Amino acid sequence: MNISDSGLNFIAGQEGFDPNPYPDAQGQSIAYGHYLLPGELGNTIIPPLTEAQGLALLHSDAAIAEKAVNDYVIVPLSQNQFDALCDFVYNEGVSHFANSTLLRLLNTWDYQGAADQFAVWDISSGAVNPDLVARRAAEKATFETA
Repeated sequence: MNISDSGLNFIAGQEGFDPNPYPDAQGQSIAYGHYLLPGELGNTIIPPLTEAQGLALLHSDAAIAEKAVNDYVIVPLSQNQFDALCDFVYNEGVSHFANSTLLRLLNTWDYQGAADQFAVWDISSGAVNPDLVARRAAEKATFETA
């Protein structure tokens, strides 16, 4: 499957656009939540970014999330379910998804149990993060929408 335009817009809306590097829980990010890898800043990524450059990073990062969902999910998904999972992977990372109870339940056909697991992922820097609470609720709502 491929992430839909709605799915990409969902990620973009959740992340917001910042043309300059900003701190996040793991280091620094830029544009639509692109995590800056060592050596990127000033070499391959030179701020301030244009929105077009930010969208290119979004598409590249979303492709990683898309591949993870395709690689790890073995049950059928609706487009909304796929898009919600792509947003989750985009935000939490492939390894967290691959090792999650959410994925384990989903792959046993427990769609509701998987949907309920979104809410578990609301911690950042050791505390409940209201932005993550809202994001996980939006992912769950998208996942549950036929």
